[in-house]
Amino acid sequence: GLRQSVVCIFGDGPLRTDIEAMGFSVHVFDFKKSIRGRNLFTGIWELSSHVRKTKPTHVLCHLTWSRLIGLPAAWLAGVPLRFGYEHGDIYLDSLFIKVANFVSQFFAANIFVCSQALGEWFHQKQLVQKNKIRVIYYGIEVDAILKSDLSGDLRKEWDFASDTFLFCCAGTMGRGVNKRFDVCLRAVAEARVTGADIGLIICGDGELRAELETLSRELKIEKYVRFLGLRRDVLKVMKSCQGFCHSTPFEAFGLVIVEAMLMGLPVIVPNGGGPPEIIEDGVSGIKYESLSYHDLSKKMLVLFHNQGLRSEIASRGKARAIEKYDIKRYANELMKLVRA
Repeated sequence: GLRQSVVCIFGDGPLRTDIEAMGFSVHVFDFKKSIRGRNLFTGIWELSSHVRKTKPTHVLCHLTWSRLIGLPAAWLAGVPLRFGYEHGDIYLDSLFIKVANFVSQFFAANIFVCSQALGEWFHQKQLVQKNKIRVIYYGIEVDAILKSDLSGDLRKEWDFASDTFLFCCAGTMGRGVNKRFDVCLRAVAEARVTGADIGLIICGDGELRAELETLSRELKIEKYVRFLGLRRDVLKVMKSCQGFCHSTPFEAFGLVIVEAMLMGLPVIVPNGGGPPEIIEDGVSGIKYESLSYHDLSKKMLVLFHNQGLRSEIASRGKARAIEKYDIKRYANELMKLVRA
């Protein structure tokens, strides 16, 4: 019985058709110019006029700029229940952002974050009060993923030996949000020196790809690394591997880790940010010292040499992902919080 609409503040985009296909009405603004000039008031005033016309009972603002503009706009329009999200824009750390975040919190009942680590960062770095912050772990469509047709083995097209142990990693190769795949490359190179036949599959693309490809050649592991670029079949890629490694120094959460767990892969994650909250170390995943390719290499070798352990971790990881990170659980928790 909920009537929902979506407001975009950075112009139209390719997701509009998908959003409308789900039954949502979409209204588009473009505040890029005023935001570049650090002028939030134009966007706040225009958006508040729109909100007055639509008369919502709840407003939920995602990401930094929509939160900084949307929360005061909803307050001006008299919306009784206003909520924000912080998904991990840690690279937005200027004095202007800190002041805007500090002020905007007073227009929100709560601001939702996706991990305890992100909540602590938000409190310490952006001076948001702890009583405003609520942790709600992301959810994923578990049933849809488990029922996906992932038949077929991609190893043949990658041209690896049948007994090569393949780790997978995925994400952007941009400079702003850098997943630090160089750590994974160096870890694989170090592991291979011991005689372990380990390879690496990387899904993703971006401006750093050429540098990473050069690094693989410098490390003399280019034969054991595949750069797949952007893929729409990442789950199938995972299914064709034996392990998953994550190397981002600070990730707010890491849904790709949950996807790997659902694919039955033992996962290795850094001990910083949200990822260590996803697993139980040594039980449903393995932690390593963030950015230490030496430690990551050691943990890769632990899985490589111990089939029993990796099977147990994979099984427990899959069970944990199903139990704790289903989208239904996320939706139920969210509705309880916004109705409280």
